[in-house]
Amino acid sequence: KDLADNREEHCKLDKELQELLDQYHDDGKEPNPMAKGMSWMKTNMKLVINESDHTIADLITDGCNMGVQKLVEAKNDCTDASPESIRLLEELIKAEEEFAEKMKPYL
Repeated sequence: KDLADNREEHCKLDKELQELLDQYHDDGKEPNPMAKGMSWMKTNMKLVINESDHTIADLITDGCNMGVQKLVEAKNDCTDASPESIRLLEELIKAEEEFAEKMKPYL
């Protein structure tokens, strides 16, 4: 249920962010392919070793924390961003922090 709720929240934010990018005629930015590949390998290796709720919660928590760190850095770097962009950024930070908190009982 927590995973489904989080996915729904991210889909809602994704739609709003895409509309904002379209408004500014921006295609957005793809993740670094090397980082994406390393993340995929780490996830799959951990799950092969131990496919428990604890492992999955640990991976999710790490991902949320790394995401929050990058989002806060982006917010600090983009002081001239529009108020709507900042609002969506703050919503995404809040969603990631709340989801990491929901994972604590599984750790």
